Amino acid sequence: MTATRQRLARRAITALLVGLICALPLTGCFVIPLIDDRSPFDDPFGTSTTDVANALPVVQEALELVDTQDGLWRYEVLRGQGNCEGACDLHVEVRVVPSGILSAYPEVDLESDPSLIIVPEQVLRDVLVAVVPAAEQQRVDVRVVPGNGDAGSSDLGDAADALFGPLPTDGLSEEAFEVDVNHSDEVSVNANTRDQQNVLEAMGLA
Repeated sequence: MTATRQRLARRAITALLVGLICALPLTGCFVIPLIDDRSPFDDPFGTSTTDVANALPVVQEALELVDTQDGLWRYEVLRGQGNCEGACDLHVEVRVVPSGILSAYPEVDLESDPSLIIVPEQVLRDVLVAVVPAAEQQRVDVRVVPGNGDAGSSDLGDAADALFGPLPTDGLSEEAFEVDVNHSDEVSVNANTRDQQNVLEAMGLA
């Protein structure tokens, strides 16, 4: 083999190796979430299914001490996720569910279908005070969202206004937490407890 051909061969081999080295991290970024039953487009170093599974009983236990106001409210804990062509943005979801009969609630919007049952400020406060430290300990994000019961759907809007001040139409976004208002005007409170510490203090609830 001539010197020129040897140089060309070495360059081809080098280019191939460089290509493989560059491709491996990119491939890994897609493979890691797939192995974890998540979308290939999810953050490979984000919250895993195991992280959430381990956090669920801890958050549930924290909620057992929260007042249900004589059984008017039930607190459901489950795995929450986004959809990026598969499961992504995994977190713990806490649903505040009305579990009484409609006439038992002092504040109800009967013009909505289903009826919207207004969650008291104290209920949302108690739930956040219980679940935020538990999620922070487990290094997972937690979201408190409305839930549906036989009597109707819960509405967190007034409670969130009372705790965090009047909300802008597009919600409130802070480094440690967000108060989200979706296209249906449904309000949820999202605590960034995976990456942030002292989130209750940031919320003004400590």
